[in-house]
Amino acid sequence: MAVQDEFQVVTFALAAENYGVDIGSVQEIIPLLPVIRVPEAPRWIDGLIDLRGTILPVLDLRTRFGLERLGAGEGHPCIIISNLSGQQVGLVADSVRDVVRVLPANMAPVPPAAGARAPFLSGILRIPEGQGHRILFLLALDRLLSQEEVEVLAGMA
Repeated sequence: MAVQDEFQVVTFALAAENYGVDIGSVQEIIPLLPVIRVPEAPRWIDGLIDLRGTILPVLDLRTRFGLERLGAGEGHPCIIISNLSGQQVGLVADSVRDVVRVLPANMAPVPPAAGARAPFLSGILRIPEGQGHRILFLLALDRLLSQEEVEVLAGMA
């Protein structure tokens, strides 16, 4: 397989789970900024941040995937700035781990056991590590929100 078939993935943690997102979807990674809560916003919207003069909505991936919210003072959360359905948004992650190169042969289909997050995933990655493998859920940003949810998000920024 040619090297150009490789793709790069930014890996991050949510609870005890490992996720990845194609590096081409990531604009930058920033420390957690103060989030302005928005009354009556959907539960999965954390609020808004001011990123160098631009107001961006921030999504809580833990809530979106049916996980417990990160408690105050837990971990080292950060925000992955990404483009979601043509709109710049922040995705809160517990931490960003690294960037890895992946061969398509190391990707498997999403199993039914992925549960509530299955519709938001494009595959399962096996990343060689030491004597074994690290398993990652590969996030499909284009499937993270429905069209109605995209419109709600667009109305916030």
